[in-house]
Amino acid sequence: RPVPQTGRRLSEAARLGFQRALLPAGQEVPHPSDGEIEVVPVSTVKDALRWALPRRLPAAPQSHPPD
Repeated sequence: RPVPQTGRRLSEAARLGFQRALLPAGQEVPHPSDGEIEVVPVSTVKDALRWALPRRLPAAPQSHPPD
């Protein structure tokens, strides 16, 4: 779902020292962040977790057909 006041939030995040922001794919960024912060579009929570927690997520369990 869209994030309100995106430009303002990105500027504040950059001011606080964040280097990357994950936003819903298709979200418009009204004002370029002037390279202050990297904006990463994500489509699913799974994508967001992969960016936020690299190499920390266990592999998905394999499903086995019932006997």
